[in-house]
Amino acid sequence: MPSVPGCTKLRPDRPISALPGYTTATFQKTVGLPTQRNSVHLDLKTPDLDSDTERPVALGAIVVEQFELPQIRYTTLTDPDDNKFHLVAE
Repeated sequence: MPSVPGCTKLRPDRPISALPGYTTATFQKTVGLPTQRNSVHLDLKTPDLDSDTERPVALGAIVVEQFELPQIRYTTLTDPDDNKFHLVAE
C-alpha cells in the first residue's frame, strides 16, 4: 500500500493489508480541535460504491452528501447515533 501524506500505518514494518483477511488502518493527524461531534471517523474503501451504500442505508444510516471529483468518489453517511463515516470508491 502506498504511503499517504499525513497518515501513519499501524505497523509500517508489516502492513496489515498483506495478511489474508485483514485490512489496513491509517491515522491522519488533524490541525486544531475538532469542530464537530466526532474527532474520528471511518473511511471504508469499496469496489462498488453504489451498491455498497445501499446496505448501511437499509440498516439505518443516512446519506449526508455524495462527492464525485476527478481524483476520488465517496459518500458521507451517518449511523443512527449520528457518527459520520465515508464509503470511498476504490
